[in-house]
Amino acid sequence: MAANDYAVVVGINHYPGISDLKGAENDARAFRNWLVRKDGGDIPDSYPNLQVILSSDFQPTNDVDDALPTIIEINKALTRLIRFGIENNGQIGRRLYLFMAGHGFAPDVDESALKMANADYLNPAHFAGNAYAKWFRSAAFFEEVVLIMDCCRDDYRRAQLSLPPWPIISVPGVNVRRFYAFATQWSRKARERKDQKTGETRGIFTKAFIAALENATANGNGQVTGKAVSAYVYNDLSNFFPKGDYPEPEFEYEEHHDIVFLKRKVPSSIPVKISF
Repeated sequence: MAANDYAVVVGINHYPGISDLKGAENDARAFRNWLVRKDGGDIPDSYPNLQVILSSDFQPTNDVDDALPTIIEINKALTRLIRFGIENNGQIGRRLYLFMAGHGFAPDVDESALKMANADYLNPAHFAGNAYAKWFRSAAFFEEVVLIMDCCRDDYRRAQLSLPPWPIISVPGVNVRRFYAFATQWSRKARERKDQKTGETRGIFTKAFIAALENATANGNGQVTGKAVSAYVYNDLSNFFPKGDYPEPEFEYEEHHDIVFLKRKVPSSIPVKISF
């Protein structure tokens, strides 16, 4: 079990000030299910290792100012981990997963921001994925940071970026590996679709990403790497949209410091049948 891995998973369907979604919470649940599977992330299905925040967890409202979750709920979940790290001399665990699904925008080409449930045209309340991931990499509470943002990256340069609220912690000389996955390129929209077989609406990016985690080709050591996952997603989406009209995802990772999502057993021998 990857008892040293932690995850904060967020899915927001209900947006009183914008328009509701149907697939974001399904994507969050699907990723949570992969995280706790023995043949998946294999992390403990309990606090503090896993914290899941869904808009359906809160009382529904048509008042945008009362809509939850807001950035406060996400900050609370992450602050719990930070306190744990400070109490343990700056060590929390091996890997931090940050999974975010819902409406989104991008104030610049490097960022992807998830809109909070209380966002509208006057209040671009958001979680700045790249900025938060960078904060945790600087603090070096984890050896690896995995950021997955399944949301639009609409060009919204006039929005002032909301930075992490904690004091900057910098640990020089520590290489914290990263893997960032954005559902689409800057200024492009992510998409969700209804599965005609199951009737479930899902984000096409998260669906492809989880399929990659389950089916991407392992290397000679049985390792499913970030490079393998990103290649699978690109291929899967291009097959799903044969005419080429699909939101192209964006990945950020260091190939020479790639992460290993999981390991599969490598057969000690390969059976061969010879017929005469």
